[in-house]
Formats: sequence, C-alpha cells, structure tokens
Amino acid sequence: MTYSKKSPQRLFVTGRYTLTLLLVGAALLWLAGWLLNIGGPLAHDISLPYSLPLWAEHIISFCIYIAVAFILNSFIIIEGRTPWMGGIMMWLTGLLFSVQEDMSLSLSLFMLIMLVSILLSCYNCDVVEHRLFVTFMAAAVCTILFPQFAYILPFIVLYPMATSLISFKGLVASLLGFITPYWLYLGTATLLSQFAVEWGKLCIAWDGLWAVHIMEPSTMNIAVSALEVATMILSVFLFIRGVNPTKPLMRRTLLFFVLLNIYLWVLSIFKTQDACMLMAWRLPGLAAMSAYIFSFKFTKLFNIYFVILNIGWMAIAILGLWNGL
Repeated sequence: MTYSKKSPQRLFVTGRYTLTLLLVGAALLWLAGWLLNIGGPLAHDISLPYSLPLWAEHIISFCIYIAVAFILNSFIIIEGRTPWMGGIMMWLTGLLFSVQEDMSLSLSLFMLIMLVSILLSCYNCDVVEHRLFVTFMAAAVCTILFPQFAYILPFIVLYPMATSLISFKGLVASLLGFITPYWLYLGTATLLSQFAVEWGKLCIAWDGLWAVHIMEPSTMNIAVSALEVATMILSVFLFIRGVNPTKPLMRRTLLFFVLLNIYLWVLSIFKTQDACMLMAWRLPGLAAMSAYIFSFKFTKLFNIYFVILNIGWMAIAILGLWNGL
C-alpha cells in the first residue's frame, strides 16, 4: 500500500529532530507546571537530611526522568532506529503533571528501570545464579526504600520461571539475594539498639500495602485510562497478529513491558493511595508501546490513530493546566 511520505506519523518516526522536539516540549511543559504550581500530592515525599527548594526538587526530578529515558533507549525492543522512544517518555512526563511534583516518584521509577534492566539481563548470561542474586538483592533494597515495590515482586519471580532460568542453585541464589539486604539492615539496627523502631516502621509500611481504595471516577482519570487502554489493546493486538519484532529477545522484552503495564494499570484502580507512583512506573511501558505502534506500519489508519492519540494526550495536558492538576 502506497502512502504519503509527508504523513505526520512518518515524519515523526523518521524525523531527524524528533527527539529534540520531544525533549524541548517536555521541558516547556515542566516549566509551565512549575510556574503555575501544578502537580500531584506529595504522598511519598522523601525524608532528606536537609530541605531542598521546590525549584531544585523540580530540576532534580526532571534530570532523573532524563536518566530513565536514556536507560529505556538502551533496551532493544523495536527493530530499526528508535532513539526517540525515551523522548516519548519525557513528553509524557510533561503532559502528566501529577508525576512532576514529588521527587520520590522519579527516584522510584529510576530504581524500577534499573531493576528491570538487571532482571532482563539474566537471559543468556554466562553465570545466571550471580545475576539472579543481584536481581533479588536489588528488589529487596527497593522494597526497603519504597514498600510499593512489593507490587512488582510477582513479575520479578515469574520472569525467571517463564524463561527457564530457575534451577535449584538459582532458587537458592534468589532467596539469599532477597534476604541479604534485610539481614544487613536489621542487623545494623540491632547493633545500634534501633531494631524495634526499624522493624515497626517496616511493619507499618507493609500493612499499608494491603489497604484497598477504589479510584474515584473523574474527567482526568477517565481520559488518561482511555488513552492507556487504547494503547495497550492495540499493542497486544499487533503483537499477537504481527511478526514484528522478529527476534525472540525483542518480543520477550516488549511483552514484559506490555504485561507489566496492564498489571500496574489494573492495580492502580484499587490503590488510589499509590496512583501517582503507579502512573510514573507505567511511563516506560507506555513509551515502548507507543513507539511500537507508531513504527509498526505507515498506513492511513495508523496515521489517524497517531493523530488522535496525540490530540488526546494534548487535551489531557490542557485539562491539567485548566484544573491545576
């Protein structure tokens, strides 16, 4: 099928300055969000030994998201050159003001992308037991700093099993890796006579994970969910019906992000208290799925989808600016 070379979708995918435009647009939206004091609630604000000005936290958060986008670009997910995939993620951080205000959101996302990087690197490595030890040790450190990482543990456990990486030695290495940070953390607390205090903090944090708060329907929530669902459904359909990406490692990595996003989206419906963090955690997957859809085919139908989807995201940003959300 012959299609115009000047379609918005084709110009976006093959454009030389696509990444630059995405980053500049994201920076301008971040600046608008800061000037208008728009952002999400500080539900997971980090306890720092010293306070930082709001503008400094804003800049640090933006830089951390840039680092996450850089790591995302290192994943081999889609065939061909897609250096703008990380740029899509940064563009989404600009459009969604709820993920900008709290520095802990960007920090937790950085920890998540590092954890995913280590996990995916277990495939086809020489000594898998060493890599599994490091993976589960990193997962334990994440759960200590952010108890919400307990939501991710099923994926950390199921991926090695689904890819036949787990053996008896691998299982032992995984258990030792997960136990080690807790052993060091609580052991140090015992030496400092703070075991009861630190153990109490962990128990309170773990108890909070069981709380269920159904997300209240609102214009913003419905609009964001609609765009996410449209992206996820089309990604799954193309993945099942299509042959791209052709390489097993690419398909496995893309499938991991798709399933993780579906899981986190469903979880966010029942975990309103962690909605902003779960939204931030879905950004890399949304960027990967969007890049996969945009670069799949250049047809009139896909171009219409590209235009409508971007209009939808822009409408969400405008709604956020209008409502101050």
